[in-house]
Amino acid sequence: MLLDDHKIALLQAPYTSIWAGSCAADDQAEVIRLSGATVQDDRQHINLFVPERYTRAFISNVGANPHISFLFASIQTFESYQVKGLFISQRPCTSEEVTYQRNYMHGFAQSMHAIRIKTASLFEQYLQEPCLCIEMRGEEMYEQTPKVGTGNKIG
Repeated sequence: MLLDDHKIALLQAPYTSIWAGSCAADDQAEVIRLSGATVQDDRQHINLFVPERYTRAFISNVGANPHISFLFASIQTFESYQVKGLFISQRPCTSEEVTYQRNYMHGFAQSMHAIRIKTASLFEQYLQEPCLCIEMRGEEMYEQTPKVGTGNKIG
């Protein structure tokens, strides 16, 4: 078990920002903003959701280097974690997963509006179909909350 109940709740909260990164064979990094994520029952496999139009370089990178990571951070408290692991697969999102993403992005936009971010409504426009589900297997977790201990491996 990599992710406990608290971290899963934080990951799926509407006030949490989620990003994923991959790296090409030449060490060229690609970072994409995710439109949601879910954790599978084993708490180690994670589904990362993103509009397909933003994934070209990311998917190209995992062909050469399957190591990926994602970061999730609360915009309210700055509580943050990074999960490092391996790309497993990609597939088109189901209609249920697209609905999940719409709800997440709407909630995220509302959370940004609540902290007075003037461009909050733009987040709802980020989600465009078709969307991909990128499955990864998390292998390590790191504390990223700004405090003493940031960067320490915790799982």
